[in-house]
Amino acid sequence: MDSDVIMGRLLHNRIGYTTKKNIPMLLGLKPEPWIGPLEEQLLEKIPAGMNVTRQEIMQDFPKGEEFKSLQRDLKRALDNLERQMLVVKQFEDVAGRRRKLSLFHRVHGVYEPTSFEDSLVDVVKRLGPIKSHTLRFFVTKSYEDLTIALMNLEKSGRIAKVVSLVPEPEAFYCMPEEVEKLKRPSREDSKLRILTQSDPYVSRFIWEVRSILDRGWYLPVFKGVDPIGKVLMFKVNDYLEVKDLHIPNAYIEEFCEAFSILLDNHSDQLVDVAVLSNFNSEPVSQLDPETRKYLENIGFKLTGERMIRGGIVDPQPREIAERALFHRHFLHQNTRLENEVIAMKKIPEVRDDFALRGRCEVYRADLKSMASANRLHQGVNLRGHQVWATYEHFQDLLVIRGIPAEEELLDIVDFFSTNSDPNIFKERHALSQSEFRKLIQPLIRTGHIVQDFRGGFRTVTPNLSIDPIELRKEYLRKMVKEYPIITLKQFMRLAGTPFKPEEIKSVLNSFEEDGTLIKGFLIEDLHEVCWGRKELLDEAKDIRPIRDFVLPPSDPISPYFADVLKEKFGFGSAYLVFKNAEPVAAFKANTRNKIIEVKDYEGSEKGWRIVKEFAWEHQMPLETELRIGGKKMTR
Repeated sequence: MDSDVIMGRLLHNRIGYTTKKNIPMLLGLKPEPWIGPLEEQLLEKIPAGMNVTRQEIMQDFPKGEEFKSLQRDLKRALDNLERQMLVVKQFEDVAGRRRKLSLFHRVHGVYEPTSFEDSLVDVVKRLGPIKSHTLRFFVTKSYEDLTIALMNLEKSGRIAKVVSLVPEPEAFYCMPEEVEKLKRPSREDSKLRILTQSDPYVSRFIWEVRSILDRGWYLPVFKGVDPIGKVLMFKVNDYLEVKDLHIPNAYIEEFCEAFSILLDNHSDQLVDVAVLSNFNSEPVSQLDPETRKYLENIGFKLTGERMIRGGIVDPQPREIAERALFHRHFLHQNTRLENEVIAMKKIPEVRDDFALRGRCEVYRADLKSMASANRLHQGVNLRGHQVWATYEHFQDLLVIRGIPAEEELLDIVDFFSTNSDPNIFKERHALSQSEFRKLIQPLIRTGHIVQDFRGGFRTVTPNLSIDPIELRKEYLRKMVKEYPIITLKQFMRLAGTPFKPEEIKSVLNSFEEDGTLIKGFLIEDLHEVCWGRKELLDEAKDIRPIRDFVLPPSDPISPYFADVLKEKFGFGSAYLVFKNAEPVAAFKANTRNKIIEVKDYEGSEKGWRIVKEFAWEHQMPLETELRIGGKKMTR
């Protein structure tokens, strides 16, 4: 984001965005701030000219159960500083982080507020002719102070007052140079516009708009300056639900042009599917052909009782989509691989034995033995997990991340480009194991250092002959080809933090354009836009139902089921139990000392049999102190 842009409490005391040059004017419209002792302490933590995070502000205050009330008071004090615009927020892009970093920027004592009268002149100049009682919404001082200020400004000639019939005589304030323009007749604006209630123009006349179009939240439609209709529309997950359009039929053609532009603007925000249910309170399935034609001209298609724009409606049972997924990823009984040697070649990265065992019919050697036999390395993948993979794979990941090593750690990178033994480095620099770990861990997290199968370290040298942009696209393309149906959220989880949503969406759109993927509502009872491969879904109908099994959290496709784990069982990461192709239970477990010790279990007790089979397949004893279905399970 632009370093000049800030976010804070602006006019109407609402959250909004503006530039730093407007801060003195906005401060001039606010009363003297109230600063308590806690607010003063927090302000001391925010130095002038330096942006700090919330964690940096709060780091010196005590934490823990006994200080909960203090932490609550500190949060309120910080909110109070924001509410009075004593601090504002700015945002910064951070490499390897999907969301922008939120930073606090000090205003108090840094920006000198302009006088109340100067600020009023600026507001009147920006907003044009405005009533005095409308100006009250932009000012947080008393109405008496506002009236006196307007009177002084009018006497000094800095603003002028004009009287208009609307229909009764009403006084408006404007700039002196605008008076002549207002007295001359001008052509009436007749353009049709769809605005929002938070728009500065609409918010000035919100009571007049609501008296004509009724109360509630909607997008008002204006013909010139007159409100003529409304759009009842809101965002659901990643599509637009258009509940109703209230538009006079005389303006239908002009409205559809403006509505198309509005929907296209939403597609820039990664929302490019819209579903329309009613038009003038009448179901779209019962519309007359003429009206329907105008909606079809802007991309809507009738599917059942609703019209959809930007996608299709072809819902399949979730079980069919997941059957195709498991079949594709060698978890289905028909596609499980013969042994661990073949499985290692089919999986680009493996976290642990659980993830590898699920794809093999026979499991003879453990993961460490396979890593040694295949000369694999251990490093951090794009989702932040430690995995075993080939050195070339980690070279690709380093190019995708595009993060340079920290300058003070470059000597470590240079050392392990020619040496692998950490003990030599520790002796040379007289470092303890903990000190060495603090130095090496940041480089392991950013992918500059990996561990080899012998326990030594190796520097990852990026392949400079590869175009990073093309590699990123190819990485996403390979990933999406392995999923019969996927949502944008699932794809973002699977891809990892280095990829922005816009980048992922562009890859999905390119597949949609060349016919590889279809887009729309493809799974029954899932109100999310999905991308799918039609041929894989058709083939899945002929595949046998999948066996009962447990999907471990270390499995490469585990992030695909993150929503199911969270919504159905309340876990962020856990072992997911499938029975008759349905997730029936989830559990958390410790696996130290080659024992599966179940610590938490949610779901049907019928899933416990599958957990036992899972433990038997891995040849590990199963233990728990939990009661499942009212019975205490000891093994």
